[in-house]
Amino acid sequence: MTTTQMIKDSLALGEKIIEEITDVVQEGKKHLDITTFGYRRFLLNGQSFGFSDNPDWNINFLERFSGMRIPNYELALETFLSTKKSKFLRVGVPDKDDHYANVLYEKDIWNSLCLYQHNKNKKYIDCFFLCSKKDNVKILEAYVNEQSFIESWLGAVNQRLEGCLDENKHLSQFSNTVKSEILKTLLSTKLL
Repeated sequence: MTTTQMIKDSLALGEKIIEEITDVVQEGKKHLDITTFGYRRFLLNGQSFGFSDNPDWNINFLERFSGMRIPNYELALETFLSTKKSKFLRVGVPDKDDHYANVLYEKDIWNSLCLYQHNKNKKYIDCFFLCSKKDNVKILEAYVNEQSFIESWLGAVNQRLEGCLDENKHLSQFSNTVKSEILKTLLSTKLL
């Protein structure tokens, strides 16, 4: 499969999933005043697939970062697996050497809460990205004050995602974004 075809297929799958969950995503976006909703599923072999409701970001990610290791993901996953910390805030100006974060910053997909969850069937890790614009600092207050809403909302999103991203059916859409050794540590942790 060519890179161009892989990008087209990944974009089509992401668009199809967003269509299926748009109503529930819009409910949370409106309540929390977020501008971009993103999702990424990490398989235990280091592969992942993600999408957002921001078509420009989907294209940028696939053209610039697909198949590449993303240190930001690795650090968050390592922290999640070792400390069980599942919520990460992204604020402020990114480090000038962090190419991935700088592209997000340039695209104004910034002040955000990233939530990592170990899926019930223990075959993958879900990550939800709730992003706002650089100048919307009030969103951080919403993240702190709306934890019960966020948890129930993401539960509803998860229910709608079931079956949309069957890793056996869509495995060709997954690409390597983290070292597989990071996720293999799941086998020796109490997360399983």
